[in-house]
Amino acid sequence: MLQSKIKLYMQNKSFARSNFGYFGAFVSLISATGISLWICCRLIVILAYGWSAFFRQGLHVIKLGDGEVRLSNGDELTLFWSFVFICGYCGLLYLLWIGAEKLAGRMPPILGIGLISLLGFVGWLFLIAGFVS
Repeated sequence: MLQSKIKLYMQNKSFARSNFGYFGAFVSLISATGISLWICCRLIVILAYGWSAFFRQGLHVIKLGDGEVRLSNGDELTLFWSFVFICGYCGLLYLLWIGAEKLAGRMPPILGIGLISLLGFVGWLFLIAGFVS
């Protein structure tokens, strides 16, 4: 009895039965990654250094990776702010991915995947343009 309930639960929670399917889930994950990184790169500067540093002085993130978050003035974020950045990024990535799944359930799948792809492309474009400038 219990095994049949567990098996039924696992079938209903299958990843293949999501609103996207495998391709749409991959596209939405890549798109949500770009949007989440773009938002977190701006938000961490505002939280750690304040509004004036971001808007007036133009402080922004120029490098991510190797366990560091480097800013345009040459500083690195401290361990605490790096932890805040990673936690914020992971949380926002999860929320955006779940939101994309819910959005795809409310409209035709091809339209949902197209809209999410467009938003992800814009997020990645702004993110890459911010690192280059």
